[in-house]
Amino acid sequence: MANQFPLDQFVWLDDTLLGMVAAGSEQAFEVPTGAHVVTCSDSATRATRPSFVAEVFDPGYRYQYEVVAR
Repeated sequence: MANQFPLDQFVWLDDTLLGMVAAGSEQAFEVPTGAHVVTCSDSATRATRPSFVAEVFDPGYRYQYEVVAR
């Protein structure tokens, strides 16, 4: 995940916190095969400006997401 947003982003897979991506940096996370929801937020509690993406992750692929300011 690439964080182009000016604030650090906390990343969840379903309801599990995967980690944090600092502003202006990239971080890779392992995601198991299947349907999942990835959530990014300015807050470790997911309460501040959360963004969601629902995806079916297939084996053998690499997925790239970017958090950007609009």
